[in-house]
Amino acid sequence: MQFIGETGLSLCHMLLLDWIIWRLVNPSGDASVFLYIQ
Repeated sequence: MQFIGETGLSLCHMLLLDWIIWRLVNPSGDASVFLYIQ
């Protein structure tokens, strides 16, 4: 149970870091992100 919690927490941290890096690299890229996903 604790292992699952730690894995999920680290995954959230990785996603958060990716988002922060993306915002630093492309600060006005919200619209392009949605276009890229769709």
